[in-house]
This record gives sequence, C-alpha cells and structure tokens, in this order.
Amino acid sequence: MIEEEIKQILLDLGEDPQREGLLKTPERVRKSLEFLTRGYRQDIEKVINGAIFNEDCNDMIIVRDIEFYSMCEHHMLPFFGKCHIGYVPKGKVFGVSKLARLVDVFARRLQIQERMTRQIATQIMESIAPEGVGVVVEAQHLCMLMRGVEKQNSTMVTSSMLGSFRREQATRLEFLRAAKGSVSIGGEVVGQIGQGLVILVGVTHTDTAADAEYLANKCVHLRIFTDEQGKMNLSLLDVGGGALIVSQFTLYGDCVKGRRPGFDNAARPELAEPLYETFVELVKKLGVKQVETGRFGADMLVKIDNDGPVTFLIDSK
Repeated sequence: MIEEEIKQILLDLGEDPQREGLLKTPERVRKSLEFLTRGYRQDIEKVINGAIFNEDCNDMIIVRDIEFYSMCEHHMLPFFGKCHIGYVPKGKVFGVSKLARLVDVFARRLQIQERMTRQIATQIMESIAPEGVGVVVEAQHLCMLMRGVEKQNSTMVTSSMLGSFRREQATRLEFLRAAKGSVSIGGEVVGQIGQGLVILVGVTHTDTAADAEYLANKCVHLRIFTDEQGKMNLSLLDVGGGALIVSQFTLYGDCVKGRRPGFDNAARPELAEPLYETFVELVKKLGVKQVETGRFGADMLVKIDNDGPVTFLIDSK
C-alpha cells in the first residue's frame, strides 16, 4: 500500500516511477520509513530488559551527548542532535545504555522536539521513581535548514524537569550547570569533559616541576564550585568533576607595546612540553578521575561552556 502511494507521489512530482533509478524507490522508501518510525512498535519493558538495579545511591547521575535522529511530524523531515539526561536515584538506577535506548524509542517516531523531551523524562520517572529527572535536548531541524527560513545555524533547545529538578532550584542548577568543555584537532574531538575545569596552561622560561606541583594542587583543591547555598565552597574533587588541560603559550603574550603581541616570555617547546605533561600527571595523581588533554603544539579548537562566567588567573610566582 505504501509503495503504491510513493509511486503516485513520484507521478505527481512529474517523475517516471518506471525509469531505472526509481524502480525500487517505493520499496526503499517503505523500508526506510519502517526503520525511522520503529519506536511505535517497540515495547518499553523489552527495551529496558530488566536493566534496573537496586543501588543505595542518591547522588545525581548525568549522561550527556546521547545522539539521536527523529522525524518532524509537520514536514516529515529529520531533526537530530543530542540529549542530556540527569536523575537523582531513590534506590534504583538504570543500566547506562538503557537511557540511550529509551531516547531512541521516542526519537524513532513522527515527533515534535518538545513532546519527545517530555516523554523521555516521564518514562524515566515512571520506570524507577527517582527523586527527580531532568532532560535537555539540543537539535537542528532540516525543516528550518533546507526549506522555509533556511537558517543554517539555528539550534532548538528544550527541557523537561520533574520531581526535585522542578521543585528545587539547587538541584536544577546542578544539572543545568554541568558545564562542559572540549578540544578538537582537525574536526576530531580529542578531549571532552562535563562538569569540571578547563585549565589553560602556559609555561615561562623559569618554571620548574615545583611550579607544576603548586599549580596542580591549587587547581584541584581550590573551592570554586557552588554548594547548596549557592556559595563557592566546593573543590573539583568535592564535585567529582573532570579536568580538560590544554597547553596555551599565548598566555604569555606581551601586548604592552605596539599592535602585535610578542611571545618572548613563553618557554620553548623543549622546556614547556615536559612541564605540561608533568602538570597533567600530577592532576591525575591528586585524584581527579577524568583528565582529558589537547595535543601539545597542535592547532586546536577549544570550546568552553563557562558557567557564571567564572575565570581565574593563577600563577605560581
């Protein structure tokens, strides 16, 4: 039935369904639509497949950057992006892959982004009855990119907050402020963190391993993350955050004279690189569980979601 209707659409468009390139198009379109809308035919219980575990945990769990593809119900054109999920468990936790599968169940339908976001949050709430759930979806819609207003850089962001995420501002902010950073080289992401610190490291001629040790201790233990009262009172270790560490010789750029910065104060690579590596290893040894880096000397694209914004300049001398 669908194949016959596709043939009729091709005829209405002025095409010949019998020409070589279109002979199997109706069948291909049918199979494609069945795949892209398979969420209608999936059973939530079978998708979860018992992967809900009893666990005495009440700390927030966040899974970021779950990729998805869906179809706009208005134009039947794709929209796609990333879904971020956070929840505070109350005796039960999901197997981590099941959150991604839940996103797919609701994405693989004719959808609008607002409803999909709400459905994901509601299903998590119904499945494990946590203290609260937060879901944020960021997506690009081809109905805006390739037709209509044709705005190529537009992104739509939707959120759904349930339970403690809706009632308690501190919980909601902890989720929304799970700031992130990434570093890319040649279009490939080589380092990425969620909540934590992006640390830009510059080295000068007189720096030693003692300077690296001082700065590593300072960065890891400095109380700059907010507590439940909204005060800067928690360290990187306290919040379990990650560290994205990027070498940055331009920190020693001298802009006092002229219109072109000078970099005489930046150490040469043979001194700077070993000290940079020493700093990275020290941060790891101090207990930071996720330490990501760029690549020394490479041309890097660094993306930072700076909450606040909050930026500190820390020197060892």
